[in-house]
Order: sequence, then C-alpha cells, then structure tokens
Amino acid sequence: MLWRRLFITADRRPALFWRVLGYAVLFGICLSLRGRLADVANPVLSQALPRSLLFSASEIVLVVATIAAIVGLTFVFRRFVDRRPWAGMGMPSPWRRRGDLAAGFALGAAMILIVFTVEYALGWMRIDGVKSGWGRAAIVSVLCGRFIHFIGTAVCEEIAYRGYLLQNVGERFALWIAVLTTGAVFGASHYASTGFTWAFVVGAVIASFFLAVMRLATRANWLGVGWHLGWDWLEDSLGLIPGYTALEATRSGPTLWTGTGLAIEGGLLIILVIAIALMALLVWSRRTGREIHWNGKLSPEGEILVAPAAESTPR
Repeated sequence: MLWRRLFITADRRPALFWRVLGYAVLFGICLSLRGRLADVANPVLSQALPRSLLFSASEIVLVVATIAAIVGLTFVFRRFVDRRPWAGMGMPSPWRRRGDLAAGFALGAAMILIVFTVEYALGWMRIDGVKSGWGRAAIVSVLCGRFIHFIGTAVCEEIAYRGYLLQNVGERFALWIAVLTTGAVFGASHYASTGFTWAFVVGAVIASFFLAVMRLATRANWLGVGWHLGWDWLEDSLGLIPGYTALEATRSGPTLWTGTGLAIEGGLLIILVIAIALMALLVWSRRTGREIHWNGKLSPEGEILVAPAAESTPR
C-alpha cells in the first residue's frame, strides 16, 4: 500500500525521512538538556573546587555527559532503528586514528590563522592587548575550558551530520545528493545562533562538503573532528567571533568579506580559504588512491560503492 511505503521500507524499517527526523528531534533534546545539567552541576562544583578550576571542571562534566548522550543516541538508532552496523558511522577508536585527529587539528588551526593574519594585515582586525582584569590563571582556565567545550562540539556535530545523516542519506541516494543534503541541514541547524543569510548557507555547505570529503577519503570522521576542534577553538580564542577570548579584539572589515557576529563562515574570505582547502583535499584524495565516486552510494559499513554496485544497496 502506498501509505505504508511512506512510513515503512521493504525490509520493515522506518522510512529514511522518519528515521532522520526522529534522530534530529532527540539530538536537539539532548543538546538542550546541557543547560539544565549546568544549572545542577555548577553549584555543586563551586563548593568543591577553587574558582580557578571551576570553569574547566564544569566544561568537563558537560562535555562528557553530552558526548555520552549523543553517542548513546546514535548507537541506539543505528543498531535498533536503522538495523545497520556501527561501522557506518565512521567513528572507529580515536586512539587508532590519533594521527588523523592531530593532522585535522593542525589543519583547522592553520586555516583560521590564515584568516586572522589576512584580516589583521588589512586592518580589519585590531588587537589592543589583554582584557582588563584578566590574569594568567584566568586566561589559562578559559583557554582550557573552551578547548574542552569545543571537543564536545566537534565530536557531537561530526557524529550527527557526517556520521548519522550523511550515512543514512548516502545509503539511499548518490553521494553528491547526500553531501549537499548534509550541508543544507548543517547550515539550517545553526540558524538560532547565527541568523539566516544566504552567504552563511553557502559557507556552511562548502564547510560541510569539506568535512564530508575528509570522512569519505579517510573512511572515518576523526580527521574532521580534529579540524572542527582546531578551527572553532582558535577562532574563539583569537576573538574572531564573540565569545570568551581574553583579547581586546575588534573586527571592522567589510561584512561581505568578514561575515558578522557568529556567522563569520558567511564571509567571502573564509569561503575562499575553505574552498581552496577543499580543492587541495580532493586532489590529495585522488593522488593517494582515495578518489570519491560521487554517483556512488554508501554501503551499510560506510564503504563507497561505485554506481553500478550501488543499485543493489538495500533501501
């Protein structure tokens, strides 16, 4: 019956749309509970720890709880809703992929440093020293706390977008469709914090494409996790976005090139930097025998199937 096909697949699983929607709703609920956990944990920690350690300790509790919740949610959906192997999530042991993590972090940090250096050289970025009242202990505490915070951001977003979403759409449709869909959802999900601009959507799609290529070329998400961590942590620490930087930083460049507020990925400078890195990554993947077949699909284990073989992939 037609109505059943809208909800149930031939192998008696929920249809793709409903699986992804259910996952997205529960993913959002897990993230929203972070604030409530902070309300409970912070008073307890403030009584047990000195003030200099409170910020980092609070972030450790929140990040561990958030990662545990998102990984647990993803495992349950992958095992019992998708009824497919965990290998498709592209999250093998991080220790086995520690080289990917380190390389990704270095690349993300280097790229955001390029953005910072260009803006500083053009007079779009001004640093007037350290904020008043910030001592060495406060600076170290905030840097460590924010580093821990962005570990949670990187792991949770990569397992959700380039793990669960990309894998499920990629099992059903061609990879280029899966990557574009992931990028569009990734950009839309940041609406609440960045607002909507077409420039940010374009930037988010290119950034998501870049991260998806990392996952597809290495068959794992850890290179992307490292890149995400290095990029977010350094842009926050250098004052490129409103956040917890210890620097007296002012950005005054043209919005078209720098973006605005938290939506700096919508600036043409960052779009250009990521686009160049994306092209270099595609060349690297091809020259190292990791070429991506964009008309292919993903096997349940996350391997790329070329177009003819993809037709036999279960739907």
